[in-house]
Amino acid sequence: MKKPLIGLLMAMMVVTVATARTQVPSRDARALPPAAPKGSAELSVLVTTDETPSQPLRRVSVALQAGELDVPNIGLTDNDGRVVFRNLEAGNYLLTALRPGYVRTFYGSPLPGRGPGVAVTVLDGQRVTGVRIRMVRGSVITGVVRNATGRPAPNQTVRAIPVRSAGGERRAISLELEGSMTTNAAANSGAMGVVTTDDRGVYRIFGLAPGDYLVSVPVFAFGTQDMRQVTAAELAWADKVVGAAAGPTGAAPAMSPAPPGAPTVAYSPVYYPGTAVAAEASVISIGPAEERAGIDFSLQLVPTARVRGRVIDTDGRPQAGLAVSLRPARPDGLDLFSSLLNGTGRTNADGTFSVDSVKPGVYTLSVKATPKGAEAPSAAGQAEAARQAITAAMGGGGGFTHWASEDVSVQGRDVTDITLTLRPGMTISGKIVYEATTKTAPADLSRSGLALINAPIGTGLNDLASSITGTGTTPAKVEADGSFVISGIAPGRYRLNTPFGMVPIPMMAAMGGGWTLKGVMVNGRDIADAPIDIKPGGDVSGVVATFTDRPSELSGTVFDGAGRVTPNFPIIVFSTDRSYWTLGSRRVQQARPASDGKFKVTGLPAGEYFVCAVTAVDRTEVYDPAFLEQLMAVSPLKITIADGEKKTQDLRLGGG
Repeated sequence: MKKPLIGLLMAMMVVTVATARTQVPSRDARALPPAAPKGSAELSVLVTTDETPSQPLRRVSVALQAGELDVPNIGLTDNDGRVVFRNLEAGNYLLTALRPGYVRTFYGSPLPGRGPGVAVTVLDGQRVTGVRIRMVRGSVITGVVRNATGRPAPNQTVRAIPVRSAGGERRAISLELEGSMTTNAAANSGAMGVVTTDDRGVYRIFGLAPGDYLVSVPVFAFGTQDMRQVTAAELAWADKVVGAAAGPTGAAPAMSPAPPGAPTVAYSPVYYPGTAVAAEASVISIGPAEERAGIDFSLQLVPTARVRGRVIDTDGRPQAGLAVSLRPARPDGLDLFSSLLNGTGRTNADGTFSVDSVKPGVYTLSVKATPKGAEAPSAAGQAEAARQAITAAMGGGGGFTHWASEDVSVQGRDVTDITLTLRPGMTISGKIVYEATTKTAPADLSRSGLALINAPIGTGLNDLASSITGTGTTPAKVEADGSFVISGIAPGRYRLNTPFGMVPIPMMAAMGGGWTLKGVMVNGRDIADAPIDIKPGGDVSGVVATFTDRPSELSGTVFDGAGRVTPNFPIIVFSTDRSYWTLGSRRVQQARPASDGKFKVTGLPAGEYFVCAVTAVDRTEVYDPAFLEQLMAVSPLKITIADGEKKTQDLRLGGG
C-alpha cells in the first residue's frame, strides 16, 4: 500500500504557550523554585544527533505534554543530553525537542519535523528510562529579497511553506499547524519557517526538515499602504513648471494642467521566483542538512482598485450603517494568505459604500442586515445598527433577516455601480435537548452554543479558514427552553455545529463543561458533519441538536504480526458513509497509540465505521476522500458503535 501521509488541520487553534513550567539541569543554570508535586513518576529523556556515531545534544528544549490542549512542561538537556521530568502523574505524555539548527522533532514520529509523535506511558511511581530522541540537522534556505526598484528590502518577513499533495492537488501547509505543540522558544528561534530580512535584504531560514517548500513574503489584509508611482509625463511637466518659474521675469507663464497620475499600487504577497500567483511559484526541494542559497526574488507591486456600490431594500430605499464584506470567492490551496485578505466597507446615509485597496482577484461581495425604513433611526436604533455592523464584520450575523451577495472580478480598475438588493433570508429552527445520565441538564439552555457555519468546499487549511472567517458563521439565538432560530440565511451549503466543533484538534468538540454534541439531526441526516443545502425560499424546521454527558468511546491495543504491542501505527477511524468525509467531521478521526500500544477515540457519533492502522499520519490530509478511498481498498476492519457505547477493539497487524 502506498504510504499514507495524513493529518489534522487547525490552522487556526494552535496552542501557543505563553508560560510554562521549566525544569533546568543544575549544570546549565540555577534551578527555579519547583512546582508543587503532582505525582510520583519520573521520566528521563536522552537527546542525541541522528548521526553515526551520535552525539549528545545540550540545551535542547524538550516539551512534555499530557494532551494537545495541555500547557507543556519545558526542560533543557544538560551536557550529557539528558533531562529528567519528576513528580509526574500517571498518564500518556507527548514529547517534542527543539534546538536552533535542528529539525523540530516529535518523539516516535518517523518523519522529521512532522507530528504528532508517540505518547510515552507513565505509571504511578514508575521511573521511565530509555526514551531517546534523535534530532536531524536542519536544512537551510537563504537568499536576498529586493523591493520593486531592485534595492535590498530590510525587515521583511519571509516564510518557508511546506507543500504536500492531496487528492492530486498541491496544498500549502502551515508549519505552525504541523504539530500542535508550540513553545515560545519555537516561535522565537526561526524554527517555524519564519524569519526577517536584515539590512542587506538577506534572509536565512534554518532548521527545515527535508521536503518541498514555497518561499514567500506575505502581505496581510487589504491594507492602507496604497501608493502611486510618479509617471515620466508628470516629471516632465514638473520640470517645465520649475524651469518657467526660474525664468528672467520670475513669473510663471500659464501652464497646461498636470497630466493624469498613474493608478494606485500596493505590495502583494510574493512567491519565489517573483510571482504574486501561488500556482506559478517554484517549489524548492531540499534534502537532509542541505543548504540552498541564491533563492533571491523581488517584491511585487500590483494595481489596486476600489469597489463601490450601494445597498438598498426591495423597495429601493437606501440602507445606512451596514457592514459590507469582500472576500476571495475561492482561496487557492497553495495560498495560505488569501483567505485572510478580507475587506470591509460601511454604507453611508445614501446606502453607498466603498472598499479600497483591493488587489486583483475574484471576490464575493456580501452583506447581512435587517432593512430599515425611510424614517430617521432613533439613538437606540443607531446603537443597534452599529452593534450589528461590528458583529457582521467579526463573522457573526445573528438577528439579521435579509442578505445580498454578488461575485465581482477586480483587475486593477475601479468597479462601480454595484447594487446589492437585500432579500429575505431563509430560516433554520429547532430545539436543543440534553441527554443526562450522570450530570444535571442546565435549567436555562440559552447559553448552549450552536452556530451555522459555511461548509468548506475542500479539505485544506484555506477551506476551513474561509469557512469560519468573514461572514462565515452565524450564531443561533437560543431561548431558555432550548428552542432556537437562525434567520437571514443566504443560499449556500452549511453545517450546524458548536462554535468550535469543526476545529479539527482532538477533544476541541468536547470542550463544553462535560457535555458533548451527540448530533444535529434533520430529515435523518446529521448536519453537524454533513452539509445541508439552503435554497431560496427553503426554510428548514424541526432540527434537533442533542448534547450528551455519555459520549461514545472506542479503545483498544495495537499488536504487530508477532503479537507484540506496538505504538508505531496510527489509527484512522472513518464512517462507511462517504457523505460524512468532510473537513472537521467527528466521523473521521485519528488516534496515536501510546508506548504501550493503547489507543482511544472519543465522541464518535453512533454508526458504522472502518478502522485501519496506517504507517504514518500527516496532520493535513486526513479528510482527503482520495486517501480514505485508498484505505477502503485494503479491507479495513468494520465496526458498529451505538450511542454512548464504550467499545473495545484490539487491532492485529497483518489480519485482525
